[in-house]
Amino acid sequence: MRIVIDMGHTPTSPGASGYLDELECDRKIGERVIAELQRRGHTVYNSTAPDWMAYPDEVNHRVNYTNSLDNIDLFVSLHLNAGGGHGTEVLYFAGDSDGAWYASQISKNVANAFGVTNRGAKPNDWVGVICNTYPTAVLIEYLFVDSWDDKCAWDATSWDAIVGATCDGIEGRDWNGEAPSPQPQPQPEPKPAPSDDVRYRVSIDPYGNEWCDEMVGSFDTGSAGDDYAGVLGHPIVWFSCDAPVYRVYTEDGRWLDPVYQYNPNDLVNGTAGDGSPIKLIEISADNIKYQVHTVAGDWLPWMVGNHDTAGSSDTFAGNYTNIDAIRMGYTDAWQEPQPEPEPTQEPEPQEDEKVSLLKKLIALFEKILEFFK
Repeated sequence: MRIVIDMGHTPTSPGASGYLDELECDRKIGERVIAELQRRGHTVYNSTAPDWMAYPDEVNHRVNYTNSLDNIDLFVSLHLNAGGGHGTEVLYFAGDSDGAWYASQISKNVANAFGVTNRGAKPNDWVGVICNTYPTAVLIEYLFVDSWDDKCAWDATSWDAIVGATCDGIEGRDWNGEAPSPQPQPQPEPKPAPSDDVRYRVSIDPYGNEWCDEMVGSFDTGSAGDDYAGVLGHPIVWFSCDAPVYRVYTEDGRWLDPVYQYNPNDLVNGTAGDGSPIKLIEISADNIKYQVHTVAGDWLPWMVGNHDTAGSSDTFAGNYTNIDAIRMGYTDAWQEPQPEPEPTQEPEPQEDEKVSLLKKLIALFEKILEFFK
């Protein structure tokens, strides 16, 4: 077979991190999978972008490199998942029956190797590396970085099992190795969340089934310990918060209806989104500050309600590119900045009328003396 292996993200756009680090795990898996496939006699190409390259250039690099090659049988992108789930799944381009078959085989093998839930083959029509590459393409989500159980499975599984299950799946064969028996480990005790700040959650799952842990202001109620909601490098597709009213602008090119509730379990009335990447967020509450991060790698200026602290007339956070993180908190109500008062000039002191008259008489007397000289 002629195979392209893509080791996911770059240090400049590092992907998800929690109990496991996506970039670190992807690189370790990728190097070993490439070596094993070559040992088995396959022709293998590495499409991973250079370390300095950031999103979206690194995605374009992987796609363009793959499409420049002839007669590729399979493109395989290696990743770890995030967003509150558990187990293994493999994405494939929706409608590609060959991709569905490979995705199902690889997901089954890898899940068996780790001894975790097999979430199966998942059709997808928006992830660039599988939608825009010419050959049959799959994207492996080995485990969830924010799942303690998945972290324990990672620690308990040998490289022979991980690599063997992956390569056997790529070859279209079942993996018949022995699954590990992860020993239960005590999970770190989370700190209690504050009760007096704004609550919010996001999801990167187009179906809204998996959500990132709830944020309370800058406090992460989960294990990641970040001060924001989201998974860097993965566009937010659903957003919910307990602001009085909020709305989002999505990849569809329109503002969706305002939402007045905080309920991630209700995608109709308690959540803003339509399953496609969110590009703008607007929160109409002058006592809430919020800031968004784009997939391109920038934190944009803070908003306070509908007011941009950078001075722009925009009433929303975002710059029409995909948003992958948001942070929020209560603040003092917004007050329009007052113009600086113009400096006032002190009035010239007024001379006493008698002094002024005396000065005039002296000047007149000096002129008369000058005349008679």
